[in-house]
Amino acid sequence: MGLTIDTDKYYVHSNAWWWGTSYSIIRKDGAGMVEVQFDREMPETVYVKGLSVLRDKRRQGIARELISLCESIGKQSKMAFMRLSVEKSNEWLFEWYKRLGFHILFVEDSVYEMVKSLSI
Repeated sequence: MGLTIDTDKYYVHSNAWWWGTSYSIIRKDGAGMVEVQFDREMPETVYVKGLSVLRDKRRQGIARELISLCESIGKQSKMAFMRLSVEKSNEWLFEWYKRLGFHILFVEDSVYEMVKSLSI
């Protein structure tokens, strides 16, 4: 699966696994990174596995930018959904994802599994 990502702004590393493919995408300024996965068992879903922003770079729109990039990747790849997990104890992050259009798919132990439709 070839993705179109701005390589002037991001470093991209891909891994092929028995279950699918993952991409680590890191801003070239080092301020943030995200990992997305394409799992053969969820062929219509791009999974946001990890998202992080340097502490001193937070509240500057970097996380929103990276989530938006994941959404673009999902749409490029003809995915119908974007999915992620949030710890129940992280209420602020849960609410932030809700504001970005995610909703609860199901709850498992201490984690909310959230999903967002990528339909146009």
